[in-house]
Amino acid sequence: MQLAPSLLAACERWPERPAVTFGGRTITYAELGRQVRTVAASYRRLGIAPGDRVICALPDRPEHLVAMNAAWACGAVHVGTDADLTGSELVWLAQRTEAAAIVLQLRPDRPDPIAELRAARPEMHVIRTDVEVDGDGSLCFAGLAAEGASPAPPAIPPFTDDETALFLLTSGTTGRPKAIMETLPHCWAKMQFFTDAFSPGQQDVHLLFLPVGHVFGLRLALIALLSGGRLVLMDRFSPDEALRLVTEERVTVLPGMPTHLRLLLDRLDPDRHDVSSLRWAISAAANLPQPLAEQVYERLGVDLLFVYGCSEGFTTQTTDRAEILAGSVGHQIFSGPPGTAPAGT
Repeated sequence: MQLAPSLLAACERWPERPAVTFGGRTITYAELGRQVRTVAASYRRLGIAPGDRVICALPDRPEHLVAMNAAWACGAVHVGTDADLTGSELVWLAQRTEAAAIVLQLRPDRPDPIAELRAARPEMHVIRTDVEVDGDGSLCFAGLAAEGASPAPPAIPPFTDDETALFLLTSGTTGRPKAIMETLPHCWAKMQFFTDAFSPGQQDVHLLFLPVGHVFGLRLALIALLSGGRLVLMDRFSPDEALRLVTEERVTVLPGMPTHLRLLLDRLDPDRHDVSSLRWAISAAANLPQPLAEQVYERLGVDLLFVYGCSEGFTTQTTDRAEILAGSVGHQIFSGPPGTAPAGT
């Protein structure tokens, strides 16, 4: 299946279809597209220009998808990151990327980083999803997304094949995170390889608790929407809540790291959970032991796609059961420096 060339194109193709479910509420592709266009116009009104960097430090919620695609719609570079970064970590990232704006959600159990951010980059716009009105120099994201918030901006030429559109941050487990620069053709090419492997479509319901702020979650979120499916978001992983959503939302595509899959199987109760709607599980990032893989096949009744190299300049993947049970990460399907894409994509 061929993916839609952009989220806005997908919203025009399937306006009445349900796009994103979060917190018991579902929005259509038409509403998602309207919010992306409105926030992009608001970004332009704020002076965010092509090539500017916009940090998105949000959990998995619809605002993350809107902010990311709005940045691209006005030619800005999306910088996705962990929603749980401390103030000093956000300051380092804002300075390192010379960010023009940051979109974040404050948490009551963590220190407020706003003062640190303003002191470090006073010219940077601070946009919050946890407030209902502008205040204290911060902007309200809902206000930027409200219908009629900003007039339509002049058309922005699409990204060229060699222009950086997003920074993919590594984990930083051995030091400071590194920002891998990626173009949209490179990003779309890798997503197309995943799509070719498991053929998502309009009938699919994708559950996502993997963070959209990291590369694997980002690619899976976009695959769901660019193929016309429905994306069910969780802002924090809980095996009990995930199994409830699989049952009630009739989820068909279940991504998770091997640890997630183990936790889900440990809590799976056939008397309470109905997983018969599932058709695919997608995993990556760590070894998938044979006993765990066998249980995934048998107890979830799914096919498996195993992927390695989501953010690197190469990717391997396999859906072959014998290979997965043997511990293989599959065959190389793409090789090239970040920012490039295979010929013909």
